[in-house]
Amino acid sequence: ERDYGINLPRWMMLALAPYVQKESERRNSELSSEMIRQVMFDNFSHDAPLALADYRLSKGQQEGIDMTLWQGAETLRLSGTGNGAMSSFTDAWKKHTGTHVAILDYSEHSLGGDSEANAIAFVQLNIDGQRICAVAEDSDTVSASLKAVLSGINAAQPTRTTQPEAATSLA
Repeated sequence: ERDYGINLPRWMMLALAPYVQKESERRNSELSSEMIRQVMFDNFSHDAPLALADYRLSKGQQEGIDMTLWQGAETLRLSGTGNGAMSSFTDAWKKHTGTHVAILDYSEHSLGGDSEANAIAFVQLNIDGQRICAVAEDSDTVSASLKAVLSGINAAQPTRTTQPEAATSLA
């Protein structure tokens, strides 16, 4: 927090702790803040198999999203509506896949004190009964939030060779 301006929500601290402990034991030493940040991104930021290429938000009676995702060489175009960007995103995902993504908890903030600072977003999701924590960083809060949701979706993909332990161990 002190070195990177990251304020972890309690539920993310609990999800991250076993990974930090394991890495600390592996190295047989206390981890620096840089190493802890790396452990967090290594285990909770998943940019494959899906990547957010582009999105457009619209406002009306409900907010809407039109987005483009990349899955390898394939381009997916999805649209959804909701009461905000993230709920519009999860609606688009459900329309495309039939999979319900529930946002259980969410936190985001700026990583600096000026308008040029990056933003970080944390999400705790329930995808088909599996709880998943994810994180993403981007130049704006909306993009960071959408990328965090997509990171959680990527973590839940059955094609992943490794799944975060926290995906099934969170209470």
